[in-house]
Amino acid sequence: MSVRHKIYTYYEDIGFKQQTELVNLWKNSWENMGFEAIVLCKQYARKHPDYDDFVEKMRFIFLELTGKKLSAYGSSCFVRWLAYAMLGRDDDPLTPAKDERFLVSDYDVINNGWEPKDSPSEKLHFLDEDCPCLASGTPAHFDLLCRAFFDVTMIRTKELSDVNHYHDQNFLTHNFNKLFNPSAEKLLKKYDIVMTRDREKHVSPFDPSQDQTCKALHVSHHNIATLKEEYPEKYPRRGMPSELRLRVIKEILQK
Repeated sequence: MSVRHKIYTYYEDIGFKQQTELVNLWKNSWENMGFEAIVLCKQYARKHPDYDDFVEKMRFIFLELTGKKLSAYGSSCFVRWLAYAMLGRDDDPLTPAKDERFLVSDYDVINNGWEPKDSPSEKLHFLDEDCPCLASGTPAHFDLLCRAFFDVTMIRTKELSDVNHYHDQNFLTHNFNKLFNPSAEKLLKKYDIVMTRDREKHVSPFDPSQDQTCKALHVSHHNIATLKEEYPEKYPRRGMPSELRLRVIKEILQK
């Protein structure tokens, strides 16, 4: 029996509307292209032996840099990576081997032709640069990333003193993007990370005016706001953004 390639996402109920339907659409889009699409949750992340220490450290660095408490949403942005790191420690048949590569994505990243044979870099590969919506790696890569969140931040606290928001994407932007950190290359090498952005091949926001060739479409909150601004006749500004996002995704899947 052939081994199905896996993609994982993380879902935590923090009060956002219509998320279950969104997760199901994500799952269907990837399974229709031959993937085994698996949803992880907070209970799974809690199985990681470093969970309590990790959460405490994320709360600390957020408070240290911003002077504010880390929200439930912000916490989930960090904890999802710990769930992916836990995959290397679990012997459940749905989890990968310790050295197996797999994809992880936000559950608003919809498959637009991505096939299991499409294999990115051998490193921890962020496929939309410092936006962590789609990535490829091994459990060991994600475990190292989780340690980096705290270690890198503490080393660069002085350079990050002007940061007023600090979730996982801000972490990548301010530490691993050369535009914000002249020494980013050293960190990329140390943590075995590569960040690329190919909007024609890998992942891109949805744009109804283009025949998009990228293999995944990121229908994010920002993407929906852009659609409402640029195409008001097709995507009216009134109404719930969550409902419009579901509508857009269904349009993509029906093509």
